[in-house]
Amino acid sequence: MPPKNKFTKKQLIDVAFDIANKEGFNTITIRKIADKLGCSIAPIYVNFKDVDELKNEVVLKVIDISKQLILEQNSGNPFLDIGIASVIFAKKYPLLFDEFGLKHNEFYAKQNEAIDFAINQMKKDKELSNFTEQELELILFKMKAFQAGLSVLARNEQLSAILTDEMIIQMLDETAQDIIDGMRRRGGHDNELR
Repeated sequence: MPPKNKFTKKQLIDVAFDIANKEGFNTITIRKIADKLGCSIAPIYVNFKDVDELKNEVVLKVIDISKQLILEQNSGNPFLDIGIASVIFAKKYPLLFDEFGLKHNEFYAKQNEAIDFAINQMKKDKELSNFTEQELELILFKMKAFQAGLSVLARNEQLSAILTDEMIIQMLDETAQDIIDGMRRRGGHDNELR
C-alpha cells in the first residue's frame, strides 16, 4: 500500500523553493525537504519521481514569480516593466538571482518560457512594434546584460543609499531607449526614431 500523501505538490514545491531561496538551488534534496516537513521521504516520492522533477517545478515557480513581477509594474512601458521586475527579483531573491541570472543552471537553461513571455510583453510596446522577433530577442538580451549588472549593484546594501529606486528606474529607461535607438539605426529603422 502506498504511503498516505500528507502534503500537496504545491506544499512540497514551496518547501523546495524556500530551501533554494535560503541555501541555494543545488542544495535541494528529497531528504532535506522531508526533514523540513518532519516526515519520511515517502510522501515526496508519491508526488515526484525524483529530485530533478521537483527542481524543475521550482524553476517553473521562479518563472511564475518573474512573470508576476513584470505584470505588477504597470509603468505603461512593457519593456521598462521587464527591467524593473528584474531588479526587484534580484533584491527580493538575491540567491536565486545569482543561481539563475549569473550562473549556468542546467534546469533553468532548459526553460524558454521566461524569454517567450518577455518578448510577448515587448510586442505590446508600440515603440517596439516594427522589430522582428529576432530583433526583439537581441534587444532583450542586450538589456538583460545591463540589468544583471544593475541588479547586482541594486542589491548591494552599501550602494542602496546612493542608488535609489528612482535612479534605477531612470537608468533602466534611458539605457533601454539607447539600445532601441541603436538597433533602429543599425537595422534601417532610422525614420522611426523619436
